[in-house]
Amino acid sequence: MDPQVLSIIIGVVALIAGVAAGRFIFAKNTKKQIEDAELQAQNILKEAELRAETIKKEKQLEAKEKFVQLKAEHDKEVLERNRKISDAESRAKQKEISINQKEIGLDKQLKENEAIKEALNRQIEIVNLKRTELEKHQEEHIRRLEKISNLSAEEAKAQLIESLKHEAQTQALSIQQEIIEDAKFKTFGCGAAVATSSMVTEMVKGKSITEALTITNKAVAEALGGLPAIKMHCSVLAEEALRSALKDYYQKQGLPVPFAEHGHTHEGETCL
Repeated sequence: MDPQVLSIIIGVVALIAGVAAGRFIFAKNTKKQIEDAELQAQNILKEAELRAETIKKEKQLEAKEKFVQLKAEHDKEVLERNRKISDAESRAKQKEISINQKEIGLDKQLKENEAIKEALNRQIEIVNLKRTELEKHQEEHIRRLEKISNLSAEEAKAQLIESLKHEAQTQALSIQQEIIEDAKFKTFGCGAAVATSSMVTEMVKGKSITEALTITNKAVAEALGGLPAIKMHCSVLAEEALRSALKDYYQKQGLPVPFAEHGHTHEGETCL
């Protein structure tokens, strides 16, 4: 055979063998690359899944911590709100109690005021009655003075008033076991003198002797709703008459008098 043809044949066979070997080698490398790529993809996927799971757990933990924090804040707000509501309810209850106590006190004061008003009205009726009697007595006495002393009506009246306002007041006390159960009076003088004497008898009833000794002319005047300055001496005479009656009681019982005579001193603006 022709060597050239043989060379050509050998060359063609070598080429075919080379192409086949190349394909085989390429195919083998490609498969390995594909396997490596798949393996790498699987690794990346696993890492991604692991990372996703880690992120998920972190987010869950973060969300849980946030929930716990929000719940704690909410519980704190609820507790503070409940405390404020409780305080407000307590204040409202205390205010209600205070209002009820004030209402009770006002009702009591109203009843006391009504009782005082009734007592004053009775005193006023007594004063008016006594005043009428005294005015009648004064008129009779003035007429007698006019006849006896040849005085005018005005001069006789002035002389009568001057004599009456210096007359003593007397009181009779009914005392049982150091408690004054009853008191009566007899007074010659103006309407204020009658009123102060009557008021003293009302003020001492039911009181102990010690309590009675604390009654002053000012207290008597205030109990009557006040007296004109020029009539304050009437309350002084009432106080002195009370002390005189108590002194008489101690002396009749053979007991030492526990207070001293204090003369013509008193509480008030004037003593005319």
